[in-house]
Amino acid sequence: MLTPEAVREGFLAFSRHTEHDSPLYSRLSPLIADDEDLVRLCQCGRMPISNLFLGAVQAELAKSGHPLREWYPQLAGGPARDDDPWPVFRAFVLEHREAIRGHLTTRRVQTNEVGRTVYLLPTFARLAAGRPVALVEFGASMGLNLCLDRFRVETEAGSFGDPNARLTLRTSWSPRESTPTDGPPDVVSRVGVDLHPLDVASEADRDWLRALLWPEQAERRPILDLAMQIAQELRPRVWQGDAVEETAKHALLAPADAVPIVFQTHVFYQLSAEQIERFHASMLGASRERAMWFVSRHDDLRVTRYEDGRARGFVIASPHHHGRWVREWTWPAELDALCE
Repeated sequence: MLTPEAVREGFLAFSRHTEHDSPLYSRLSPLIADDEDLVRLCQCGRMPISNLFLGAVQAELAKSGHPLREWYPQLAGGPARDDDPWPVFRAFVLEHREAIRGHLTTRRVQTNEVGRTVYLLPTFARLAAGRPVALVEFGASMGLNLCLDRFRVETEAGSFGDPNARLTLRTSWSPRESTPTDGPPDVVSRVGVDLHPLDVASEADRDWLRALLWPEQAERRPILDLAMQIAQELRPRVWQGDAVEETAKHALLAPADAVPIVFQTHVFYQLSAEQIERFHASMLGASRERAMWFVSRHDDLRVTRYEDGRARGFVIASPHHHGRWVREWTWPAELDALCE
């Protein structure tokens, strides 16, 4: 069970984090942190409790005709109200506290943000150097990002990915002259590992991903829906298991002629330092049998080559956490040499 202090600190930090991207959540979070009843309710959840709790509220609100919908642009059916939502929000939560508690005790924050593939696509294509690719995702959620070879990305200076894709993502790229022109990688295997994978065939799981979207970011909803349609067609395999222990094992099972690429986006922040160390140790051990790549977006975008029990890492970009922009993109010559 979370301590009251952990709950309060989580919401106060989230208020600062969402100040520009979600004014509603930024406004509500310090009030939640200061409310004993709501803090007590949140204690049954897990970190990151702010995302989890607000997702649980939105999941219930989507099924309700409650007046609180008027402050949620995606649910209001028009412009959202901008007056004080707190009394209505608090009343809704207390009225639906048992249903919300059910989400807090059974669900996890598994935002499957496909906007992050804007920086994964060119990275994978260049690491592959024209060879087939076997993707293995650490903490895959529903596995939507495993379908990225079916996406296209547009920037101010050009586009890359699949030119015939049904799903187009837009981002800002700098330096402008470094904008990729790569086609999609040739993905021959797509596997994910997650402690609690979401099933793309499950309406309840699809609704949970929708509930994790921030209210003001209406543009993310149709992208998510289309990505889930594509995943229903491709059916990437997401295994239930401990990604810390099992991801490298799945990379070793990649087809012999394929380049194994393990990746994670915004999962490590939910892990302890000890868990991250164990994962890297497993990658080092596996690399004695087979060379592999690890692409990770945490504070920056980093590419690591694991080979013969050694690791060599490169920072190649500084992307927005939802892929809205990619800055400081660089591709060292040493990386090209390692891809040969």
